[in-house]
Amino acid sequence: MPKGAIRCHVRNRIALVREARGLTQRELAALLGIAHTTLGRWESDQHFPPDAMVGKLAQVLRCRPCDLFPHDFV
Repeated sequence: MPKGAIRCHVRNRIALVREARGLTQRELAALLGIAHTTLGRWESDQHFPPDAMVGKLAQVLRCRPCDLFPHDFV
């Protein structure tokens, strides 16, 4: 999957799963221990979540990492 497609996929999936869980960006950011602006940058395709955050993000959103990231990425 091309890098641009990966970023778009991740941005859309994080927001979709977050919203499905009824969380705001501020609420999810607090659960992750990050600034809400950081989460906003992930969802707006300005930055990509660091590898160390993948498991925690999936755990907090109660999903699998592959639900957020392409299979060939995780």
